[in-house]
Amino acid sequence: MRVNEFRKAALPQTAILGLCTSVYDISMRAGISELNATLMALKVKIDGFDGLIHPITSSILTPELTSLDMSRDTYLVGLNHGIAFYERHYDPTKVAAAQEIRLVLNNDSYQEVYKEPYMQETSTVKNLVDELQQNHASALTTLGMTEYVQTLSTTNTMFASKLLDRTEERVRDYDYKDIMQARHEMEQAYDVFALQLSALSEVAALGGTAPAGGTGAPTGGTGTSTSYDTLIRYINDLIDQTMKSFSNNNSSDSNEANGSGEGTGENTNTDNTDPNQGDDNTPSANA
Repeated sequence: MRVNEFRKAALPQTAILGLCTSVYDISMRAGISELNATLMALKVKIDGFDGLIHPITSSILTPELTSLDMSRDTYLVGLNHGIAFYERHYDPTKVAAAQEIRLVLNNDSYQEVYKEPYMQETSTVKNLVDELQQNHASALTTLGMTEYVQTLSTTNTMFASKLLDRTEERVRDYDYKDIMQARHEMEQAYDVFALQLSALSEVAALGGTAPAGGTGAPTGGTGTSTSYDTLIRYINDLIDQTMKSFSNNNSSDSNEANGSGEGTGENTNTDNTDPNQGDDNTPSANA
């Protein structure tokens, strides 16, 4: 069973909280009495960690940031679509202007900029706008897109200002050392649970007696290692799904989740403080 794998993946705070909470819920439903003590210890650490990060992830500024980020991304997509339209225009002057802008947009620095973490995207968009306005103003004028690019710039500036406000709020109101200590303690509690579950499975496989699953337990029989193995498989599948989801969306649905210096599941610098703290030497228990 996985112990350190998800920790090394640098999951954001909200993702690791959700994963540990789901592991707890699934395991409690399995009704394996031998796990009760370690599960209760895990729940205490989950609640402690949640109590620290919930006020951060629920900041009143977060919806405003999300809205501005969506607007910014919409302008970026619109810019690409607009240039694509003029590349097929009947007027060769407009086609030439569109091709000039396309060369800028095709620069590796600007590829999929909307997937970047908040602070990085803000900087990249500023660089893009500066380059277009300073070096390609004539082409923008020919295409009638000068005001459009300026609106993108204004939205990006508004986002940067709001991001700074939230960062200052967090620095003022929260101690990240406390947050990371709480995360570390929650991860350690998970490790203890994972190691115990794997040990119980191995003992049962060698001829010990696995306790009967309670109401709502994963199916698979009682009195053998099957109930343990089934629970391990459920948890490993949950970890796989979480890791895959984070890998696919770590920047598009929430740049914060990807380490913006601001912190996803949500694009938050609470999600961006070093999630790799902990005992990486904890022995892995094998499913």
